[in-house]
Amino acid sequence: MRDSKKVSVSERLLLNRQPDFYFKTKIEAHVVKKNNRPIHGRGDKKWIGKSSRLRNAESWLDLALRSYANQIGFRTPLAGDIHATFRFYFNNYFTVKNERSRTLPDLSNLFELPQDCLQSAGIIVNDTDIVSLNGSGRFPSKDNELEIELYLIKQGIYGHIANDP
Repeated sequence: MRDSKKVSVSERLLLNRQPDFYFKTKIEAHVVKKNNRPIHGRGDKKWIGKSSRLRNAESWLDLALRSYANQIGFRTPLAGDIHATFRFYFNNYFTVKNERSRTLPDLSNLFELPQDCLQSAGIIVNDTDIVSLNGSGRFPSKDNELEIELYLIKQGIYGHIANDP
């Protein structure tokens, strides 16, 4: 166990606490929003569209989150500073040479889809309320899975960090 004197105040707020929202599901594949987006246009106007793969992934995750929230009776979206942990499990994490695959999506690109779906599904008010992603990462697994933990930080994480000893 870590020495409690060396743990910041903001970290102490999250230790030994159940998440305000927890979700884990198997998924077909992890989809990123940034790459391979088609460009549409009419005349001089151009815009970035969504591939059918991205639209399907968004629709599926949005529905899965809404269904789960309804099942557990989650009715009030989280508002305010939120600490989020996203764990992305990959069944192809390692190559046949037992090295981490270089074809895995960038971790930073993986956050966008679940953050947007948490907002569209009414789990959080605004994805800009997510102020911390500590503990998030890509991990090996026998199945492709997504795990989400959300912690509402009632006192505000930045005020605590600024005043940490």
